[in-house]
Amino acid sequence: MIPGLKLLAGAAITLFGRKLYWFTIAAVGFFAALELTSRFFDDQSAWIAIVVALIVGAIGAFLAVTIQKIAIGIAGFLLGGYLLLQVLLAFDLPIDSWKWLIFIAGGLLGMVLLSALFEWTLIVLTAIIGSILITQSSLLPEGSRLLVFLLAVILGLGVQIYMQVKEKHNGD
Repeated sequence: MIPGLKLLAGAAITLFGRKLYWFTIAAVGFFAALELTSRFFDDQSAWIAIVVALIVGAIGAFLAVTIQKIAIGIAGFLLGGYLLLQVLLAFDLPIDSWKWLIFIAGGLLGMVLLSALFEWTLIVLTAIIGSILITQSSLLPEGSRLLVFLLAVILGLGVQIYMQVKEKHNGD
């Protein structure tokens, strides 16, 4: 269930993350909470992890819609922290004792970037985060994940930039 869900959520975020930033926040919150809950409560039922993840995702989406400015800061923090951790983990760097500090540093950088350059940062972060979710799906063969990641990022950037330019041209 989760590999297919990651693939679908990743594709939606990669292609439409700027327009569906509330979904991006909900999905990242869902998958992060699912992973953390599964690790901390590994002896519990999988349903507990799913329920906690759904609650966290719903709270993220609610906050994104109701308190957008604060949610932008939170989203930048979560996306930046998650992204920096995933990039460092992809290079197999020994960061075990530094994970929280690295997450906080990436989070602060993401928060500043997203607030200052909201549209462009959102496009870049959602294209990358969505592509990471796509490649984390076990539905893809191990050897093709880097290529799929790079192609998904390029496609996501292209689609989202095209949509933004088209909107600005049409006066939306």
